[in-house]
Amino acid sequence: MLSGLWPGTAGGRRGPAGASVLTTWLGNAMGSLIVRDKEVAKKKGYWALGAWAGSAVLFTVAGAPILGMAAAGGASYLTYKWFVFRAKRGMRF
Repeated sequence: MLSGLWPGTAGGRRGPAGASVLTTWLGNAMGSLIVRDKEVAKKKGYWALGAWAGSAVLFTVAGAPILGMAAAGGASYLTYKWFVFRAKRGMRF
């Protein structure tokens, strides 16, 4: 009675290489989520790296250690957020 209504049953629609359409769609969606997470992690890492570079410039070149300490605090927060983002998603470092 249910044959043909569900992917993978007799008469059901099939995707490439015999995979069901639902499996193919979910596989592509998961792949795009992983790619998006990698891009977001890369952006967060670049922001943290830029903040650390800015705090180093304030410490050394500008000669403003108080501002450098404030920038280092912000950079450590961004680094923490980057680390937690990658850890929650099981990404390698």
